[in-house]
Amino acid sequence: MSTSNSPEAAKMSHSDSSQSEKLHRPFDPETATKSAVEKEREQEKRNDDFSDGVKAIDKLHRISSHPGLQHQWEAVGGDRQRCKACRAMWHQTVSADATTPYDSICPGWVVEENMKKAEPQDHAPLDALRESAAANKGKYNYDSPNAAVLETFVSPHPPTAPGKMAIVIKVPEFTCLCPITGQPDFAQFIIEYVPNYACVESKSLKLYMMGYRQHGTFHEACTERIFQDLMALLKPQWLRVQGQFSARGGLPFWPCCEFGKRYD
Repeated sequence: MSTSNSPEAAKMSHSDSSQSEKLHRPFDPETATKSAVEKEREQEKRNDDFSDGVKAIDKLHRISSHPGLQHQWEAVGGDRQRCKACRAMWHQTVSADATTPYDSICPGWVVEENMKKAEPQDHAPLDALRESAAANKGKYNYDSPNAAVLETFVSPHPPTAPGKMAIVIKVPEFTCLCPITGQPDFAQFIIEYVPNYACVESKSLKLYMMGYRQHGTFHEACTERIFQDLMALLKPQWLRVQGQFSARGGLPFWPCCEFGKRYD
């Protein structure tokens, strides 16, 4: 039985001829341009719809979260006005442009008032910090360590008291510079000591360690200098200073200087 005259065969033949026409249809620049323009317009419309949706959500949030005051109208052309706070529109002729009554409560105005109230103000702690910075301006030195800024207080555990008191200080954000390349070096310094009659005061130690930030020195020389300055200041029973420097070229250097015995 032949199938060449069947409806299915006729349908397939018609489909094949349509595909063939599409494949062999000459290129029309005008049609292609129109298609591109239409696609661009459709994308712009989608973008506008998305923007309108965001604005609507923002307006609903203001209405639900912030009970407002009177609208603050401003002219936007002709007899139309817009609220500066919630952006609602009002038209004198009460047409489709009217989205809200003229004397209704504004949901957005209170938002601006609260934002004004939330502007940063001067606070006493910040004032104290600025005064401290101004008073110590001459001591904040970053390019040459100065042992003269180091201070001490009397040890609460004198050497005649029974037992020993060891003090451990960590300086986790120490920085200095390589004296050859000028590149920064990072380290954690660990200072341990058994006091004799004096303990180092913490802020003065911080100011002293800050003096190495822009100072060019080798790891070993830096550690030795800190050790000698603390030895001269404290005259402790035992002192150990270790600089745990981050690796450079894959090699971390941890120079260490020590004096005396930690415990008898």
